[in-house]
Amino acid sequence: MKKTVLTCMLLQEMKEAAYSALQPEIHLDSNYKKPVYFPINALMANQLEPTDQLTVIAIKFNDEVNPSNQLIFQKNWSLFQDELNDINKEIGATIQYELVETDFRETKDVFTERFLDIFKALQKDSTIYADITFGPKTATLLLMNLLSFAENFYEADIESIIYGKASMVPNPQLGRSEAKDGKVMDVSSLYYLTSFTNAIKAESPEEALQVLQEFFGK
Repeated sequence: MKKTVLTCMLLQEMKEAAYSALQPEIHLDSNYKKPVYFPINALMANQLEPTDQLTVIAIKFNDEVNPSNQLIFQKNWSLFQDELNDINKEIGATIQYELVETDFRETKDVFTERFLDIFKALQKDSTIYADITFGPKTATLLLMNLLSFAENFYEADIESIIYGKASMVPNPQLGRSEAKDGKVMDVSSLYYLTSFTNAIKAESPEEALQVLQEFFGK
């Protein structure tokens, strides 16, 4: 089965595996017990099958202002691959990794090029998992639009959109803050809510509100 992971890399050095799928209030389709650096990997531990062909598409932001960020990116990218490959040792799925490079600038031209480059990397008839934990806020908006486009025109199945939430707690001994109590949450419902609201047909705001209330059982 063809599967695709979409994610962004963090341009900060990652010191600890802070995220866990095992939280009583979190309904994530994973019982992976180890903490992870990258939330999506906790999910893929339960989603990968031996016959799967997984493509991981990661967005790399080229930061010309801070060239040192490229070294941090490479370290985090290697850490991501090592973590997922370690999970996959007992599964045996086929995994390939692809980078989509984009300028670390927020302009219309960059948005357009970024969207097209990511879309070109997608495959038809693939099940997609997206991680919106890291990257600029504009990357999340772009990925949401891209997922809709892939679902409509690439016959993609949007399986999960996840987000890792952690509290940054100062650690005087380390001289920095560290992530604590990291939770991995599935926020796919927000994507499908957007799809639903876009499909609503109503003659007035009142009628549209009524449709929403009936949908939510309110």
